[in-house]
Amino acid sequence: MRLSLVMDDTTPEYAGYDLFPDGEYTVEYNYNELLKTSWGPRIILWFVVTVGEYSGELLPYFCPLKWRNKERGLTKFGSGSKYEDLMCSATGWSGKRHDRCPPSRLKGIMFKAEVVTVKKRGDKTPYPPEEWYSKIETLVKL
Repeated sequence: MRLSLVMDDTTPEYAGYDLFPDGEYTVEYNYNELLKTSWGPRIILWFVVTVGEYSGELLPYFCPLKWRNKERGLTKFGSGSKYEDLMCSATGWSGKRHDRCPPSRLKGIMFKAEVVTVKKRGDKTPYPPEEWYSKIETLVKL
């Protein structure tokens, strides 16, 4: 199976995300999507909270990608990237064949997620409080 991350005109832009209290949550991989941003492509891995008050809620884990062929919308992840680190630690993947590492390999694996509130944009300018959102900062396999 070839990991092909292709962006086209249907790939969504940032549309706002939910806000949750900062802390640790037990999560499991649910699905992924690609995101276009002004600072480059991202893959968002969505994890569902499995235990506690927020059980069933989705939290995003953002992984930067690189352009492999921007004109065709082809992306890749680099060596040492957040995506590669997660896949190696969670699935035992060797990191040698990037085309053999789809996000679906995370299915069924439980993680401890550290969730933080994003209050500043990538350029360090603050968001207004109504635009704050939560994201997964780190994931540790349980």
